[in-house]
Amino acid sequence: MPDSIYEPDLGSLEATKLWLRSVLGTYSFGVQGILLADGTVLPLPSESALIAKLIEVTLLQRFRTVALAVRGLTIDGAPSGRVYPDIMLSGLRLNHKKVGLDVKAARRAPRGLRTVSRITLGPYDKYFRFPDRKMAGSWIPYGEIDWHLDVIVLYDYLGGVITNVEPLVVETWRVASRVRSSGTRQYMGAVMEIDRLRKERGDFDSADAFYEHWRNHPLTRAALDQSAPEEQPEALLGLDES
Repeated sequence: MPDSIYEPDLGSLEATKLWLRSVLGTYSFGVQGILLADGTVLPLPSESALIAKLIEVTLLQRFRTVALAVRGLTIDGAPSGRVYPDIMLSGLRLNHKKVGLDVKAARRAPRGLRTVSRITLGPYDKYFRFPDRKMAGSWIPYGEIDWHLDVIVLYDYLGGVITNVEPLVVETWRVASRVRSSGTRQYMGAVMEIDRLRKERGDFDSADAFYEHWRNHPLTRAALDQSAPEEQPEALLGLDES
């Protein structure tokens, strides 16, 4: 890599996205199978959650190798895979902005035009809906993060082999749809067309429109029933019975 990678221009959102793309563009998925104690190598199963976790672990390891060498950049990791974001960037290099970096993975459909399933961008209840409060699921209040970015890793799967791995760096709101990614859970979904993901052309014209839609999206009654009492402020009205 060129020497400039260690003192990159991260003074703006667009410059930061360009740098992240340059770093993650060199990522390659090197997992070729599951190694057993007797030396047998099994092909990777098609289970999307397993592949997504392998991609997350290997990609973040690659990213940390480069990011830790950047002067004035602080890299923090969430204490568990269930806490947002996967990586937090901050420090003088970012003019003390906080950047939340979350890793997603999505398998391409056979024709390569869409993802097989709708990518989950995160929950729209709890910490997302109340950005000024420290709530379960986010290790700082959501609103204290200046830039919310997703690394969406597209891939093909054939016969236990992962190929054509393509990391995208996108702003969450720019690839969001108006549709949930789950029929039962409070998850925001991304658009499914790969060309739209690459070009950051989601269903919203602005970040304000995105937040207005998803912070007022009806919650299911099950979501409220599962919440702790302190996570049920009066603002949680307008239930969705689905």
